[in-house]
Amino acid sequence: MAPDTSLVTHGIAALAYLTGTVLLVFRTRDAPLAPALFAAFLATLIWSATVCVGTVLSYPPVVAIQVTELIRSMSWIFLLLAMLGIQEDGDSRVWLGIKWRPYFYITVAASLTVILLRPLETALAIDLGSSADLVLILWVLLSIAGLLAVEQLFRNASNNERWAIKFLCLGLGAIFAYD
Repeated sequence: MAPDTSLVTHGIAALAYLTGTVLLVFRTRDAPLAPALFAAFLATLIWSATVCVGTVLSYPPVVAIQVTELIRSMSWIFLLLAMLGIQEDGDSRVWLGIKWRPYFYITVAASLTVILLRPLETALAIDLGSSADLVLILWVLLSIAGLLAVEQLFRNASNNERWAIKFLCLGLGAIFAYD
C-alpha cells in the first residue's frame, strides 16, 4: 500500500524545517530578524509535524492543526512586517510610521478566538451562529494579508534587496496563494 501523500509531504516539510531551525540556532545570533525567522521556522515545523501526525490518527486533531496553522501564518506575517519596517525606517517595530506590534498581537488573539469558537460551541452545546463561516473568512483574510505583505516587501525593495529576498517572496507568496 502506498503511503499517504499528506503524510509524506508534511513529513518532508517537518524534516526540512527541523534542519533549518537547527541551523538558525547556530548561525544567526546577532541578526536583527533572527528571532522572528527562528519563530517562523519553528512554527512551520510544529504545524507540519501536527499535520503529519494527524494523517496517521483515525480522528485528526482539527483544532490543533488549525491553531498551529494560524501560528505558522502569523509568524511569517510578523517576519514580513518586521522586514518592511527595517526596509522603510531601519526599525522593525515601526512600519508606515505606526508601531504595528500591538495591533498585530490583538489580531492574533482575535483570530485565535475565532478558531476556538467552534470547539467551544460543541463543548458547551450552544449555538454561536456561523462560526464555520467566520473561520473560512479568517483563512481568506489571513492569506490576503500574507500576499499583500509579500507584495509590499518585494515592491519596496531596491534592486540589490530584490536579489536577496526573491526566493523568500516566491516561497511565501506560493504558501499564501495556496492557502
